[in-house]
Amino acid sequence: MTAASQASEVLKQYLVPGTDGEGDSLLVPEGKYKGWVPRSLYEMQLASLSLPFLRLLSFPVGGTSFGQLISMQRFNGVGNYLSRLPNSFCTCQNLVQLNLSYNYFTTIPSPIFRLTRLVELDFNENDIDEISFDIGKLELLRVLNLSGNLLHDLPVELADCKHLERLDLSRKWYPKGGFTVLPEAVCKLRELSYLDVSWHQIHTIPDQVSEMSQLQTLKMKGNFLKHISKNIIDCKQLKYLDVTGAMKLNSFIPAEIFLLSNLQILDLTNNYFTEISSDVIGLTNLKKFIMRRNALLRLPKELFTLKYLEYLDLSESYLDEIPSSVSDLKMLKGLYLCHNKIQRLPVEICNCENLLELQLHKNELEYLPDELYKLRKLEELTLDNNKLKRLPLMLDKLLRLQETGRLSLKNNPLTVPPQTICEQGINSLYEYLKELRICEAKHRRKMILIGASQAGKTSLRNALILGRSKLTAEHERTWVMERHLWEPEPDLRIQILDFGGHHIYSAAHHMFLTPEALHLVVFDVSRYCPNLYDDLVGNWIEAITDRAPGASIMLVCTHSDLVSREEIEVKIQDILDKMHTEEKSKLGGLKTELQRLESELQSAAVRESGEKFSDVAVERMRDKANYLRRILSTRVTLPSMIYVVSCAEELTGVHDLQSSLFSILHNSEERPLPQSWYKFLTVLQKQKARILSWSQTLAIFERTMKNMKQSLYMLQGSPEKSMAMVLKYLHVTGEILWYQDNPELSQIVFHRPETLVEMLRTIFRHDYDEVIKYQDNYGQLAGLTRHKFETQKEEFLHHGLMTQEMLHYTLLFCDLSIDAREMFIDLMLKFDLCYEVAPSVSSPALLGASRILQFPWFLTADPPADISLKWPNDVPPENIMICFQLQFSRKEPPNFFEKVSARLQSFISSREDWKDGVLASKNKSKLLLERENSNGVASVTLSVRGSELPELWFLVRKCRKEMFILLKEWPFVRFDSYIICSHCLLSKREKPHMWSGEVVDITCPRNVFWIKCPNSPDQFIPACFVYPLDDEFLDDLGEHIKAVQEFLHGVYDTVDGTGNMLSDLGLAYVASRLGADWNLVALNLNLTQAEIERIQMDNPTQTLNQIRKALTTWFSRSYSMDDYAKVLQLMNAIEAANRNDLVFELKERFHIED
Repeated sequence: MTAASQASEVLKQYLVPGTDGEGDSLLVPEGKYKGWVPRSLYEMQLASLSLPFLRLLSFPVGGTSFGQLISMQRFNGVGNYLSRLPNSFCTCQNLVQLNLSYNYFTTIPSPIFRLTRLVELDFNENDIDEISFDIGKLELLRVLNLSGNLLHDLPVELADCKHLERLDLSRKWYPKGGFTVLPEAVCKLRELSYLDVSWHQIHTIPDQVSEMSQLQTLKMKGNFLKHISKNIIDCKQLKYLDVTGAMKLNSFIPAEIFLLSNLQILDLTNNYFTEISSDVIGLTNLKKFIMRRNALLRLPKELFTLKYLEYLDLSESYLDEIPSSVSDLKMLKGLYLCHNKIQRLPVEICNCENLLELQLHKNELEYLPDELYKLRKLEELTLDNNKLKRLPLMLDKLLRLQETGRLSLKNNPLTVPPQTICEQGINSLYEYLKELRICEAKHRRKMILIGASQAGKTSLRNALILGRSKLTAEHERTWVMERHLWEPEPDLRIQILDFGGHHIYSAAHHMFLTPEALHLVVFDVSRYCPNLYDDLVGNWIEAITDRAPGASIMLVCTHSDLVSREEIEVKIQDILDKMHTEEKSKLGGLKTELQRLESELQSAAVRESGEKFSDVAVERMRDKANYLRRILSTRVTLPSMIYVVSCAEELTGVHDLQSSLFSILHNSEERPLPQSWYKFLTVLQKQKARILSWSQTLAIFERTMKNMKQSLYMLQGSPEKSMAMVLKYLHVTGEILWYQDNPELSQIVFHRPETLVEMLRTIFRHDYDEVIKYQDNYGQLAGLTRHKFETQKEEFLHHGLMTQEMLHYTLLFCDLSIDAREMFIDLMLKFDLCYEVAPSVSSPALLGASRILQFPWFLTADPPADISLKWPNDVPPENIMICFQLQFSRKEPPNFFEKVSARLQSFISSREDWKDGVLASKNKSKLLLERENSNGVASVTLSVRGSELPELWFLVRKCRKEMFILLKEWPFVRFDSYIICSHCLLSKREKPHMWSGEVVDITCPRNVFWIKCPNSPDQFIPACFVYPLDDEFLDDLGEHIKAVQEFLHGVYDTVDGTGNMLSDLGLAYVASRLGADWNLVALNLNLTQAEIERIQMDNPTQTLNQIRKALTTWFSRSYSMDDYAKVLQLMNAIEAANRNDLVFELKERFHIED
């Protein structure tokens, strides 16, 4: 193969086939082809030919014929050694694009002027000093690039290129030559949109400039402009004007420039201007203003009225201050102020929330505004070579700056943080600032946003924290609660708790409401109407006043942009009237009751109760009076105004709310964090465990104090009490969660409060059905097939039953670690949010589950269909019924009933639940817990039935105790407790007598077996129906049982007989009368000595229980005997024990014939 053939083959590898009917293209990449161009090139039929940087001296190579190349449309010969073209070049009549830049032409070759279809012509970076008048023949020309040449004049015929749109005539920089006036031919190009005449010696822009009506870009760098025609105002389309270094002979910026109202970019770099005229206000659409390397001394306020300005470059001047009005530049993205003499930045600059780049290096800055953290979009901040000694403590809030890493702090005399920290990089710097801020904050407060669903709480939180509108989409709604840290100022640290408003989330609210917090009750004013007062406002205020006595409350109405001002005023007045009227009524009732109690206590003679307990009654009244005084002294002061805001774009009213919040928070007690406490907190927060036990926390506390050389006893006298003081402080400020007053939870420290939040959010969500869907990978890990998942999910949603496997799946689905499962169950149980139940045949879908938890909040409203059979309206004969009732002045504390029902599980054996009731049993006793709200009175009633009197009182007292423990969570909720008269209940009186519930605290006095029913003066009832029996004194139990039997006999008008004696109550009477002779009776009833001894061991010191156990054991074995035979056997056994007196008594008592 010849050398020519080889070169041809090499060249063909750059051949690109044509598309859409176009010819092929030969595009030789720059520097890829070495050698001479073969003649075979002219045999190719090409649409495009690119031969850059091939050192071509002439074209065509080796001849004058172009062959097939005459059909080409685009030719690129850039970067060769061409200085001329053959005449035959004019045969390429299809050329529309010709690029001969970076060659050695001194003039445009004449053949080119015959290429009449030419649209783009590029001769930049040659040595052309003049242009032939034939240029006017290229009438279709749209782009002409003659930059980097030595032009000194233009032919007028250039104006004949009427379609020219882009013209670049910028000259090589040369001290002499070039245009002195903007050429007349250029001014006549009416379609011209881009013009570059840089590096000439133009001193005048003539009046004819007005003819360039389509001009958009005008570049005139390095000229000597002195005069600009006022007609430039007619260039309505001009958007970019670059006069860099072109007006050094001017002492001020020509006023004509400020007439260009549509100008978007103005570059005045490298001139000697000392000021900017107030006429700059005329540049109403300016987006980018560049004035680097001037001699500016001051800035006019009018500059900051340019509302569309996005970039402002004033670097390398003599500015020593920036006006506060810089905050008016709301769209500013880049501010470049390096190489000036600025000593301080105005705090208002922090309101330029769209700022992306801020260059301040090489100034004389001594400090930065603390509010700099508000520039949350900032991606570059240069602070090198200033006089900074301290950085803003909240600089770490600039997260995007951390992502880009474009923060420079070199050559500053920094002490806070130390320069060595800064040199370690932005991550180390940010960590240091976070820890320093925690330590130095003086004001620490918890702020709670609470209110109905979709009230706008989360949007308000966003507006406060972000300083801008960020409305909440449906999928972004808060579920249960979200916790956010807000640090509006370096010494102000606010933990914001944003509560979800759905009713199911209220189960968790009481865990976080505290007197020390600032509570914002938020409601949607556009939804408000008088009949929704309780739902939107009243219930939430009451929850705070009951749960957090003495708390600060603010009312905030949102969505004000959707309602007229007049309508808002009417609604606000209605809310304030209702709120204060209710409060006045409550206070009046409290004061009246207190006055009544004080009057009775001051009375010389205590009123006789008729029950021989006057001294106890007085003590109870004194306790109640103290309780009421405490309520009145710590009553919440309700707000007298309502803040009106809109979280839409304008943030109407948000600034006023924010100012009020700052004032309240700053005026609150300072809560600095001692260094040793701060160290303890940081060590806690670094623990990997999700929660810590009391002992684990104490060990950390003791170790930290020892390392800090602090006394372990501090102010409280012991390490335990000292740590309790610190934990309480940290809980109040919202840094941790510690429930000091809860016996179960006081042994747990939530050093990561988000753990508790995550736990609650897993289960208590209004959209559980929609969100938690089956995924096979999670199902396999949790041991659930799709069918099991669906059935167990259904059980949870309709009956509140959650299996351990379903919980496992839910934790996986919500991205919580599986190691949290056991902790989750334990905490749910301790918070009384659920209780564990055994598998039941009534729920076959749950059979085989490892564990089953019952969540009362998810129960259905309807009681069991057979409730009337299991708990008939009429009390069965031989059954005792005791009723205890709590009545609340307005409404039951939120979730109180559900928590009581959860606590029942610890002392009952079986149960059935529905939304407002629980039917349970323990041994032979039954229990019914019911919730009711009628005639404005909310009540929770506990009824117990059975024959075992001690067991019935155990259930009443135990349940009452649990109720009162729970009510401590609402220390100032008003309620009364009662024992409902059994006689009135059995007689079905409409208004039964209500004995004060305080009688439950008093054991039945000895030798008192009957008391009068106040509703029936002639009717006596057993004292043991009102007062609990003394567990330690049961000698007179027989008399009490005798009184019970006589009472029931009178109520039911029954005839005693053998069956009556063999009832539970009858056997209880026998047991109470046997006494120490029971062993002989038991032996006579065929119980073995071993059985008797086992009964004694199982019931030590409880003789009555021993006897009853022996009798029930005998009775259960005698199932084959009829009642008469059983009675005869029992009587014979008693007689054989020499208790003829008891035989006679039983015959008479139960009417047993010989």
